[in-house]
Amino acid sequence: MKIALCMIMKNEAAVLERCLKSFKLVVDEIHIADTGSTDDSVEIARKHGAIVKFYEEEWGAWDDENTGVLPDHIFDTEDGARAYIDRVNATLLALNPNPAAMTPDAKATSIRPLPFNYARARNFAQEGVQADVIFSVDADEYLHPDSQKVFRSKIKEYFNRSDSVLIPIWAGYNDRLKNPAHIHHLVRCFRKGLTWHGRIHEVVHFNNEKRLMAKSIILLHDKRDKKMTVEDHKKKIELYMQNLELEAALNPNSPRPLFYLGNTCMENPKWHKPEEAIEYYVKYLLLSKWHEERCQALINMGKCYMAMKSLPEAKLCFIRAACEDQRRVEPWFYLGDVTNGENPAEGARFYEIATKYEGKMPDSLLFLETAAYSWLPWYRLSVIYSHLNNFEAGAKATDRALTLMDPKHPMYKDMEHNRDFYRGKSNSNAKPSAPVSNKPVNIIIPSATAELLGRCYESIIKAKTAVPYFISVVADGIAVEPDGPLVEVRPGVKPFIFARNINQALKPTCDNVIMNDDAEVACDFWLDNLQRAAYDKKLGIVSPLITDVGNPNQHISALDDSLFWKSEENMLCFVCVYIPRQVVVQVGALDEAFNGYGYEDNDYCWRARNNGFYLKICHTAVVKHERHSTFSKAFEEN
Repeated sequence: MKIALCMIMKNEAAVLERCLKSFKLVVDEIHIADTGSTDDSVEIARKHGAIVKFYEEEWGAWDDENTGVLPDHIFDTEDGARAYIDRVNATLLALNPNPAAMTPDAKATSIRPLPFNYARARNFAQEGVQADVIFSVDADEYLHPDSQKVFRSKIKEYFNRSDSVLIPIWAGYNDRLKNPAHIHHLVRCFRKGLTWHGRIHEVVHFNNEKRLMAKSIILLHDKRDKKMTVEDHKKKIELYMQNLELEAALNPNSPRPLFYLGNTCMENPKWHKPEEAIEYYVKYLLLSKWHEERCQALINMGKCYMAMKSLPEAKLCFIRAACEDQRRVEPWFYLGDVTNGENPAEGARFYEIATKYEGKMPDSLLFLETAAYSWLPWYRLSVIYSHLNNFEAGAKATDRALTLMDPKHPMYKDMEHNRDFYRGKSNSNAKPSAPVSNKPVNIIIPSATAELLGRCYESIIKAKTAVPYFISVVADGIAVEPDGPLVEVRPGVKPFIFARNINQALKPTCDNVIMNDDAEVACDFWLDNLQRAAYDKKLGIVSPLITDVGNPNQHISALDDSLFWKSEENMLCFVCVYIPRQVVVQVGALDEAFNGYGYEDNDYCWRARNNGFYLKICHTAVVKHERHSTFSKAFEEN
């Protein structure tokens, strides 16, 4: 059985060689229709043994497709491009069917570039093929390396059972991770004699009963090497939209152009018009009966409503999408995204449903979001369970996500941090023994941002502890009303100097905790464990483990389950530290000569060690830290 590779091309020099190299040893013929290349595409094709034919459409060719664009309505524009009078403007055509008789203004509003007929060009490329089977590709696609090894044997196997084969196309393929972002299937392999149909988004007509879906032959779609200016890209999208609009006008009962018009308005970052996309999808849904594609249209509508912040409408779209095609996980996943902001518990329920689809990706003709059938719902649950204080479930979700993820994935390290966070929670939530002292601990929070202060304060008062405490806020330009354990508010001093603002509230009569406003308590009994660690064996300054911090020994990834606390030989970052009263009495206050945030913590640690105190890191207390949120404001002010 002989196989011919066929394609159309125009200015594909950047990607063509990769495509042809991947097929050169597994096909018997290569036929290419060039539609007007001005780069080195033709030379590259011929170098790889391709038969190159030059395709140009003839006058009047559009009547065969019943487009309503007649030969005498097609003419040359002044810049040499071929154009036609748009039939949509019926009144204008009735009055002035002859373009020569039209005024310049009328021409400017009624003529567009002549749409390209992709089906006719593909069929032209196939003329003269001697092989039994045609394999059709685009120039920015290429054969997966593993598929090259089995290509010929699998093609022979498929065509003993069918006349056409659906080929999986992996889009967003990452050579480093060896997996795609999306998968869809198209008929790209068929017996000689079958032809393409459709001016745009052309298809091969085939017998559904004999349709086969390939598993071992995979096309990779990657156009990152194509270089295109923003202006050229915009012109290409505009022309594409015009062609789809013409197709929709000339075929008012066809839903397909409306679907692609909606996709273009939604997906393309340089053409993002969610309101227009929704209008096209609504028209599409009135015409289409194909449940699989209706599901995708509703998913896309939901994404548009999310972009417009219309969450109730987005939620309704995703619910309808789930009803249209029960094989798809994406509606449940996006229902989680829509709801978890206002109702984390409801969002978690939707993500939990999504996890039931793990490994059950359907054989779909449309784009499937592969991560949603694997690790992504578990990743979302890993985060959301921490907000729900369901740490046991969060740890399990994190472990499952890590099992499914590729270790080279850029988000893998985030998941490792989540795992370390949950390990710290399990270590720290056991209730400790009675407090060392019944004297309240002074928790000092310097803050210039009300939002950060609010989150920090809420995390403190929600965490369980047997240690009495009060909170001293050094408010730098923000209004703070005492509430609950917040008993003291002091004004900050301008310009902002961290050491000076801490010293405003530092008390030598009790133990003190210094805490950044962008830090949040992440476990119960944090204060109990810090206090016990400070007084255990030899007195010292103690830091909890922190999710984002400059000192790697303080980082959550350094967690050791076997330790209560560990000695630190160098210094501690003062994101959150417990300082016993005796340290303050003997060492004194922070040195205010250090401007903004800068080395006052190093200096204080050095002075404490010189006075015989230890530096410690408690492995049973955890604090989350949004690194540099406070520092950035102080840096700007200074």
